[in-house]
Amino acid sequence: MKVLFCTSFFANTHNGAGQFAQHMFRLNELHSAHELRILTEDIELDEANKNPRLYKLSVKNRSWLPGFAMISRSSDFYHAAKKIKSEYDFDVLFFNNAFASVRSLPPTFPNLKVIAFFHDDNYIHYGLNRFSFSKRWVYRNLHHCYEKRAARRVHHALTNSEYLKKEMIDHYGISPDRIDKLYVSVDLDRIKYRNQTDIDTQKVISILFVKNTYERGGLPDLVQALTILSNEYAFSVSIVGPLPSEKEKVLDLFKNSNLQPLFVGNASQSRVFELMKNHDILCVPSR
Repeated sequence: MKVLFCTSFFANTHNGAGQFAQHMFRLNELHSAHELRILTEDIELDEANKNPRLYKLSVKNRSWLPGFAMISRSSDFYHAAKKIKSEYDFDVLFFNNAFASVRSLPPTFPNLKVIAFFHDDNYIHYGLNRFSFSKRWVYRNLHHCYEKRAARRVHHALTNSEYLKKEMIDHYGISPDRIDKLYVSVDLDRIKYRNQTDIDTQKVISILFVKNTYERGGLPDLVQALTILSNEYAFSVSIVGPLPSEKEKVLDLFKNSNLQPLFVGNASQSRVFELMKNHDILCVPSR
């Protein structure tokens, strides 16, 4: 089987989608009977030229389409995949983001299996029932329509939780036999084992919070809980994941607490592994 895996995230693995792309690329070494090549914008051209299984995607500047970056990239992925097909006759076209699949949905690529990964529920609950006179609603509702179209037309859909699988079946009307759950995992071989040590509660207890979308990750709830506990214990919280532009909002959550926040922002997986060595508690939550 030959697979072309299309992903916006690859080299800079700051989120779950990027980690998943890295894991997918290992298919070549783990299952030599199959081949997977990657088409991505998230790689340097020199690196792509060194590896015949990597293709650099050139993304057109569409600044006149604010809020529709991934939808507009669908055309870029489509044209690049069409060109690659002439030299690499792939059997499966796999999109790490459903929006990028819009131009390539069946029957655009006849005789091919098209698969898409749905990573979150950002748009699934939008529609006329949540109408409001705002630019945000317009963007989110159109994203909802595009995502629904992709979900219904791809040959197979993947989600990263039982919850999201159920939501897509209920809200997008997908047949259960066309959708599967696949957890986005962590490569444990890259984490060096360390004996668990007791936490000295007489000192500052250090917590490592890791989540790109910190509100979905429950950071406000964590702050509230630690504020209650801070009557007896002292805490420091390192925040990994949110974009630098969100730093002020994140630190505002700690404004009325006596907690010690440290904003780390985006970090690679190797950086997270290093931070894990210097903290007492790892917190990777979900609301």
